Amino acid sequence: MTSTRFPNKIFAKFRGKRIIDHVIHNARKLGYQIVLAIPEKSDNDELEHYCYINAIDCYRDVENQVILRVLNAAKKYKFDIIIRLGADSPDTRDEDVNENLDKFLKEGQQRMIWGMNSFIFRTDMLEHVEQNSIHAVDREHCGFHWMTNTVDYPEDIKRLE
Repeated sequence: MTSTRFPNKIFAKFRGKRIIDHVIHNARKLGYQIVLAIPEKSDNDELEHYCYINAIDCYRDVENQVILRVLNAAKKYKFDIIIRLGADSPDTRDEDVNENLDKFLKEGQQRMIWGMNSFIFRTDMLEHVEQNSIHAVDREHCGFHWMTNTVDYPEDIKRLE
């Protein structure tokens, strides 16, 4: 809700419906429990109300650390695997997410799989990133830690190993 580039963007109209409506519609096709992990700041009360009237679980936590918010939500709801969808990605297709999930499972759940607006990883993997992330970008974006296969810092060697 508090995006600096486009405030309240998830309630903006896209193809005749709000962006969040598209995201939730597509997420429901997957058949898994949906939890919106939203910042605790009062600016997000409207989003919590949206969850309430649409029978969606809502978890509120820290503002600027998406990684911790998602991790704490996963722990509360006892998720072993997290499928993270962006609330600002109205064209996320269930077929693409299922393809990524199949790949994740076939590979033995050893690395995060991302693409087509979804990130799939185990809760314990996210916990490791949360405990070992020193860069702000890792803490703000759950998947960024895994999205680079380069060595930019000494600790990247351990991460890649």
